[in-house]
Amino acid sequence: MKSKKVKIGVTIVTIAIILGSAYFLLKEDNKKSDAETSVPVVSKTVKNAMKSSQKGADAILAGTVIPNSKSKIKLDGTRGIVTELHVNEGDTVTNGQNLFSYYSIDNETELKDAELSATNQVNSVAQKREAANLKWDEYNKKKANAKKEETKEEELNTSYMEASNAEAEVASAQIEADKAQLLVDKAREKVSQNTVTAQFDGVIKSIDKDQMNKPAVEGSETPFMEVVDSSVQYVEGKVDEFNKDKFSVEQTVQIFDRNDNSKLWTGKITKVGNLTTEDDDKKKDDENQNASKYPFKVLVDKSETPPSIGQHVYVKLAPKEPEAGKIALPKGYLMKEKNKTFVWKAKNNKLEKTTVELGEENAEDGTVEIKSGLTETDSIVYPAPELKEGMEVKQDAQPK
Repeated sequence: MKSKKVKIGVTIVTIAIILGSAYFLLKEDNKKSDAETSVPVVSKTVKNAMKSSQKGADAILAGTVIPNSKSKIKLDGTRGIVTELHVNEGDTVTNGQNLFSYYSIDNETELKDAELSATNQVNSVAQKREAANLKWDEYNKKKANAKKEETKEEELNTSYMEASNAEAEVASAQIEADKAQLLVDKAREKVSQNTVTAQFDGVIKSIDKDQMNKPAVEGSETPFMEVVDSSVQYVEGKVDEFNKDKFSVEQTVQIFDRNDNSKLWTGKITKVGNLTTEDDDKKKDDENQNASKYPFKVLVDKSETPPSIGQHVYVKLAPKEPEAGKIALPKGYLMKEKNKTFVWKAKNNKLEKTTVELGEENAEDGTVEIKSGLTETDSIVYPAPELKEGMEVKQDAQPK
């Protein structure tokens, strides 16, 4: 009986040990499985790792595409009403091209009156010239026949004075005619100024035709016509004080459409302002008032499919190609073990430790030169506590 109880006890202990071992092994497997599934193992090429370490590589700015210049033309009620358009929306125009014309009855009346007055003055000059010529003919005739007809000197002097006075009247009439012509020129210039011309090469963006044939509304802020010069484009926006020092003039940048990152353009920074910008109260309520904002401007490179004016975009520094033949890896990828330095390298989609030989350190960029152990096309993984040799690396992260 006692022997049977011992056997039963041994059996129970054995089952307990087996169950405990199974539980422990299952728990360890779950831990391993959790570690492997909770943190995806992602690799990138050494070349891309070096690009991501460049100063400002993580900074992204928001901006809006603007034209080189734009002209919002408002109507001037003192010049009359617009009765004639010389262009349409979407037309391309050149500097000096006629856009639209005013009509002013006052200006037209002034021109007609000036032209009538000038015509009368010209006729007056002609009449006085004819009269003066007759006086001179009369004087010259008397002078030629003075001895024969015994003309008295006093009578001859009187004839000369009459001719001279007639000549003076001609000169006076000519002065008045010249004045009248100046008034005509002035009136014509005023009428010609009723035609508004383009101030630069550009495109007609909009025309508010409802304002035609009506007196201009005093104080109206609505432009009648808008012309934009899109031959050169810029991106304008603001950069906060935390990212300002990551950007500088002449740096090359990439420009992305906010809604479609596949649309990419390039450009160059032309301005990073030193003075903070003034926002309206509504914007200030939505922003961190403890962070100053500085204006920036980017010149967009010309392309066959340029961005649209007013398009919202993101701007980031264009990655520089690493120095040929030199590997400068961010220090975060390096790990120490038994006086050796290694990195996690993906080989055949599996993690393995790879020992590397170090060179000079760049404190500013936070990188260390790798003299041996890696190539630019190798794929590496950023260290994490749960990484172990043999772990699988995502296939889509492998170098192409």
